[in-house]
Amino acid sequence: MHIYLAVDFVKKENNLEEDEFLEVIELKIEDALSYIKSGKIKDAKTIIGILLTCDYITGENRIL
Repeated sequence: MHIYLAVDFVKKENNLEEDEFLEVIELKIEDALSYIKSGKIKDAKTIIGILLTCDYITGENRIL
């Protein structure tokens, strides 16, 4: 599995396969962290991506 951080992301129409799904949700990092704490975001892969992004933005290295 790979997790990517999109910088200067431009939202465009998706060209997905029949069995693919993708939902782009724009959140401030503070809101994403709040969603994790409240249990609104439960998926481990999503949580890891958010925490890695937070570390990248803040320059901290809490995870790795």
